[in-house]
Amino acid sequence: MLEVKRAKLLGHQYEVTKDGQQLPELVLKRGRIEAEFSLDGTGYRVRRHRFSGVYELLAENDEVLASTDRVRRQWSLHAAGGDIQFRAASLTGREYSMLAPGGGTAGTIRREGMAGAGATADLPGLATEIQVFAVAAVLLSWRRKRTAAAARGAASG
Repeated sequence: MLEVKRAKLLGHQYEVTKDGQQLPELVLKRGRIEAEFSLDGTGYRVRRHRFSGVYELLAENDEVLASTDRVRRQWSLHAAGGDIQFRAASLTGREYSMLAPGGGTAGTIRREGMAGAGATADLPGLATEIQVFAVAAVLLSWRRKRTAAAARGAASG
């Protein structure tokens, strides 16, 4: 199980643990479109394309290792192992189910706490960097939606 928790109340750094073992932190950067993390001395970057909404996991040499469709109620993660389908498991968008090939639930990504305080992910069969990427894409998506809602609220009154 992967657990991602905000390190500081108003910060953009997230502490990452996998099965109780501390991993390097995940840092959300550049507005709502980028994140960085490292595993075993290898740096990774997550970026979002502004207009398409596609997220990509990039290696240090900018090679694309994985990508997602736009994170919506249903979306896909594309990696070397194949395509993985996700579907919102709740109307509020606080949880996504990773679908098994037969259509059942194989794993989950769930928001924990208020206002992007963190998330937990149980994504069996995926490499750790792909799991962190999936959670980062969802965190960035949630953050983008919160910011857009705040802007709409400020504009209306």
